Amino acid sequence: CIFSTIFITAIINFTNFMDGIDGLVSGTMLLIMIVCAIKINFLILPIAGSLLGFLIWNWHPAKLFMGDSGSLYLGTLFSFYVFQSNDYFDFLGIGLVTLPIFGDALITVTRRLFCRENIFSAHKKHLYQRLYQGGLSHSSVSILYITLTFCQIIFFLFFGLSGILLSSIFVLLVGIYLD
Repeated sequence: CIFSTIFITAIINFTNFMDGIDGLVSGTMLLIMIVCAIKINFLILPIAGSLLGFLIWNWHPAKLFMGDSGSLYLGTLFSFYVFQSNDYFDFLGIGLVTLPIFGDALITVTRRLFCRENIFSAHKKHLYQRLYQGGLSHSSVSILYITLTFCQIIFFLFFGLSGILLSSIFVLLVGIYLD
């Protein structure tokens, strides 16, 4: 299916795009994998555990880096897991859980398309990059994204799809404010 191909390719590349600050991808994907384990299959928990172990070494100042091979693999795993969702509501809910990290990537790519910029060339226009350039530390930026991801998870697990839709509006407003 064309949607599946575009979705998987986007998720894999978005994971790679966002791996530019210590702890950002490993911290948010740790939480995302936990919600995948809860909603899809508990056998995903070892991936979350490995991300926790990696995060300890990936936190600023990082001693280990995920690199392209790690982020591309993680994006592939997440794409595989999300397509195993039990129903459309879990698929959409898990997708919205990722809004802080993948929303940044999607909005940045969309902006660059509208500005007729080459979306395949390197840049420093992601919100996380601009927050760092604006004076926030690696840790502060990562904690912000991790906290917003955690909020998304709480609203999804305790209030369902309507709760995460409301939380997503809040996340988008935070992003607009920080922009």
